[in-house]
Amino acid sequence: AELVPNKMQEDALLRLSHQRAFGISKSLIISATATGKTILSAFDVKQTGAQRCLFVVHRRNIAIKAMDEFKKVFGYSKTMGLYSGDQKEKDADFVFATIQTISRDQDLNNFKSDDFDYIIIDETHRAGAPTYQKFMDYFRPDFMLGMTATPERGDNFDIFAAFDHNIAYEIRLNGAMENKLVCPFHYYGVTDIT
Repeated sequence: AELVPNKMQEDALLRLSHQRAFGISKSLIISATATGKTILSAFDVKQTGAQRCLFVVHRRNIAIKAMDEFKKVFGYSKTMGLYSGDQKEKDADFVFATIQTISRDQDLNNFKSDDFDYIIIDETHRAGAPTYQKFMDYFRPDFMLGMTATPERGDNFDIFAAFDHNIAYEIRLNGAMENKLVCPFHYYGVTDIT
C-alpha cells in the first residue's frame, strides 16, 4: 500500500508549498518527537521534485533510520547513500550524512556548494554548533528545511533567525496528543538528593 500523509503532514506540506511559491528558500518545522517529521520531509522532497537531497543528522544510526523512512516514500526510484565515518556514498541521489563527517574540510570539498536541490537538517536546535554553521554557510540548496521539537535553546543561539524566521508548521506535544499523533503518557520527575 502506498504511504499517504497524515493530517499534520498534509497541513505542513501545503504550508511549505505556499512558502516556496513566495520565494522562501529556508524554513522550520517545529513538531513534537514521534509525530512524523522525517516522513514529512520525504513527502516534501517528493512534492518539490528535487533530484538530489542531503539529509544531515548528528548520529549515524539516525541517518540509517532516516534513509529507511525515505525508502518508504520513494521505494527504488532514487539511489540512497550513507556519508558517515569511512562510508562515503557521495554520488547517490539522496545522501544521508552525519554532521561530524560532512562538516570536515576534506569532506565538504567532496561536494560543490550547489550539489543538492534540497537539504534537511534534523534536530536543527543543534545548528548553533560551529560544525553546523560551517555546513550551512557552505551549501546553497534551492530549499533548506530545519526540523526540531525544541527550538528554544539555552545556549542563546537563535534558530529562528538562522531560518529567516520562517516557520512552515508548528505542532507541540499537547497538540500532537490532541490530534492522536502520539500516545498520552505519565511523566515522573525524580529529585536529586544532595
